[in-house]
Amino acid sequence: MTASEIERLEQAARSVFGHDDGDTLITQEKQSFTDRLRAFFQKRMAVRAVSSPSY
Repeated sequence: MTASEIERLEQAARSVFGHDDGDTLITQEKQSFTDRLRAFFQKRMAVRAVSSPSY
């Protein structure tokens, strides 16, 4: 992989994970993204449990 390809991948990862500074490690961004996904699904499941009728 060339340096320009690595730079393009890093820029793409920063845009996907919402970080714009070049000093943030990609692994930290993935962890942050995973935490956001987990929180999203936990919130959705809580809303679904409250809104669904119990039989």
